[in-house]
Amino acid sequence: NTYYDNLFNKKGFNEGYGPGCVADYFRDQSSGLFNLQFDIYGPFKVSNNAQLSGANYGDSAVKEALNQLKAIATNDFKVYDWNGDGEVEQIVFVAAGFCGNQVKGYVWPNTQYAYFKAPGDLPIGMTSISCEMWKDSSLCGIGTIVHEFAHCLGLPDIYPVGGHYFSAVDEWDLMDGGNYTI
Repeated sequence: NTYYDNLFNKKGFNEGYGPGCVADYFRDQSSGLFNLQFDIYGPFKVSNNAQLSGANYGDSAVKEALNQLKAIATNDFKVYDWNGDGEVEQIVFVAAGFCGNQVKGYVWPNTQYAYFKAPGDLPIGMTSISCEMWKDSSLCGIGTIVHEFAHCLGLPDIYPVGGHYFSAVDEWDLMDGGNYTI
């Protein structure tokens, strides 16, 4: 998918939803020391309906998409084992539709330890899932993707997760409300 390849990898990419691509964000924040190249697979159509009741963290959709990926993958996923421990470090998913933190029943963007296998039967360390659109049907851009990927790198949320309606530093920090600004 050209749009998602651009969103993740094309230097300077901007369609009004942020100051560059996902890789640009990490390259800029690290002063050029962390250079990523994302491989894009899909889209994959999954059978479950986004309008599930209760918390929806996308587990069944991730599992189904991974099974579809395994059916077509021909490259060696060991390349995604950055530290040689026999585990793919992380896989990033973008779910079609709205974000569950804005529209009830859709996938809530999240990052979690994975209980799935990548192509080649390699364990996956973490999966992150972001969504395609905000509740006004505009595209999400890179903000939530980089927020969730940063969890894969070990950064915690700094917004209050206990139900409070204020934030620590809001849009000034990616791990607070800053994902809504890029």
